[in-house]
Amino acid sequence: SDLWETPGQPDGLLLRGESLPEAERWAAANHPSLTDTERDFLAKSQRAQAAVERERRQQRRIRLLAISSSALSVVAIVALIGALLAYRNAERERRTAQARGLAAASTVQLSKDPEMSVILAREGALIGRNSDGAVDRDALNALYNAIGTSRVERSFQQDDNVRGVAYSPDGQLLATGSSDGDVVLYSLADGSERLLGNAGSTVRRVSFDPAGDQLAATSGDGEIVIWRLADGSSRSLSEGDTVLDLAFSPDGRTLAAVGASQIVSLWNLADGSRSDLAPEADDTLTSVAFSPDGRQLAATGDDGILRIWDLATQAQRAADLASGRFNDLAYSPDGRRIALAMGNEPYEALVWDLETGSVVARMLGHTNSILGLSWATERDLIATAATDGTARIWDATSGRLMLTLLGHKERVNAVALTTDGSGASTTSNDGMARVWNLRFILPEVVQAIDLTPAGDELAAVGIKGTLWTLRIEPAPAAAAGDSTTLNPQPDASGRISNVLRRFEQPMLDVAYSRDGRLLATANENGIVLLYDGQSDRTRELAHENQVRALDFSPDSSLLVTANDEGLVKIWSTADGSLQQEWATPTIGSSSMGALVPMGARWRSRRTTERPTCGRSSRLRPKSLRRSMTARQRGRSAAMAACWPSAASTAQSVSIVVRRAHWPRRQWPTRGASTVSPSAPMAAC
Repeated sequence: SDLWETPGQPDGLLLRGESLPEAERWAAANHPSLTDTERDFLAKSQRAQAAVERERRQQRRIRLLAISSSALSVVAIVALIGALLAYRNAERERRTAQARGLAAASTVQLSKDPEMSVILAREGALIGRNSDGAVDRDALNALYNAIGTSRVERSFQQDDNVRGVAYSPDGQLLATGSSDGDVVLYSLADGSERLLGNAGSTVRRVSFDPAGDQLAATSGDGEIVIWRLADGSSRSLSEGDTVLDLAFSPDGRTLAAVGASQIVSLWNLADGSRSDLAPEADDTLTSVAFSPDGRQLAATGDDGILRIWDLATQAQRAADLASGRFNDLAYSPDGRRIALAMGNEPYEALVWDLETGSVVARMLGHTNSILGLSWATERDLIATAATDGTARIWDATSGRLMLTLLGHKERVNAVALTTDGSGASTTSNDGMARVWNLRFILPEVVQAIDLTPAGDELAAVGIKGTLWTLRIEPAPAAAAGDSTTLNPQPDASGRISNVLRRFEQPMLDVAYSRDGRLLATANENGIVLLYDGQSDRTRELAHENQVRALDFSPDSSLLVTANDEGLVKIWSTADGSLQQEWATPTIGSSSMGALVPMGARWRSRRTTERPTCGRSSRLRPKSLRRSMTARQRGRSAAMAACWPSAASTAQSVSIVVRRAHWPRRQWPTRGASTVSPSAPMAAC
């Protein structure tokens, strides 16, 4: 304490650590003898030590707080990451659920409104896209199905019910007439529209003249309005009563009109004069048409009688075809037949032969009044429009339904076909005019397709048992008809061309030989038919049960077939004899059961770059191309027939079945001394 007091009581001399407790014990023992300096020294040492302890405790608290803060930060970061991951997962699940909901809605709309189905499926595919660009499978499949089903190319919205529709002769313009009297022209090239004018009242029919320079429209107030397209000028012809239909003569000089006046008015467009053809009965006439050669005029109406006038002599011929009303009629391109649309039950369209005076085809399928009808000039197709909200495309010769156009929400008032039958347009009370693609129409679902090695011909088999061949060059053309016998028409090379055959059982597969001369088909009855395009011969190869797959060897000398129970057979294409057969346990019924088609969208993969391999059919549910595969309990299977070399005579064949946990197996053909190595299978 003396040293502390001498230099002025510096803090550095105060007692610290273990010295302070010893001094406190000494002071307690010698308390009466302590000096004031010693007491002051001890007190200040105690205060200094207390300050040091407080500082230590503060530092300790700061360190603990820092550690706690760090730990809490880590926990918060982990929680934030977890929350973000949970949010992303929840968002992904929400988007997936939304995408699948839209896909389901798209599927529901598929049979009602294919265009809406495409819109819903597209939105589902966009919503269902992940950050890596992958799209939900259900949404993508729904989009493929919708795109494959919808044939709508363009839709035009108007403010009122759309009634009449017509194509210009060059197919570049579409004209519509509506209940508010507006007549609108649409460019099919760019979708632009032009309001041509207003007819003053409901426009039921519009028609271009043969030159495409003028457009005529009916009016509910008894007027016919004719516009010149070049300058939009118009003139009117007064009928005096409601006009229901009109038609230009093939030479464009005469305009015929019918309606509530119960007569046929013939207007000379050069001088505006009018002459009348009076039917023998007093009934409203609903439709009129000139024959393609302009020599005849046909009209029909509420009494179900078809009346035909010879325009040179004005002699009238009548045919009582129905007990009710006909709403529309059209001549065939050759002028030998007339199609009529019935407005009452049984709601059918008829094709009447002028030479025989008999009905040669009936088109049944509509469930309500048929309002409009059109016959393609260059294609034997008839289109009908009906109150049931559908338009239908028919084969004019057989009356077979080719296609149903779905999508209008209310009745379809009119339909028009392009000259070549590659497109159609419809109008409806839903305020829409729609343009449809009819370029590729087959009357049934296609089960399998195959191309010739040269790529110039395609064969297709359908679910209703139809076989078609389509020439790829110079232009695709589909064979059509109801032939029940094979009618091969070989070209100079001996290849089959334009073959059509209809079977009672669904067709399941088709294949061309490598040289393009043989065509093999398989149907649900287990019958394999081998067509020789050079000799015009057909061989029937009897298999058991449904034959699901077939393929030719590289040299076309052998044909391998397999059914859904795993029975594989190899046939000689020279004489149709059975060379060998065996059962494949890996695709037998005990392990796989019956094979079923996997939906509507498959892809066929041909291994052209690897000549050791024949055709390989693999599951591609996201593709727009079709093939055959099989599925059971969510798993897929595919079979490939693999040959050792494209140049050599086949001595062995590898039947490769691919499925989870399925082994590959290989069998020698007859005469093979050893089983081929696994290299051919690897090529598959």
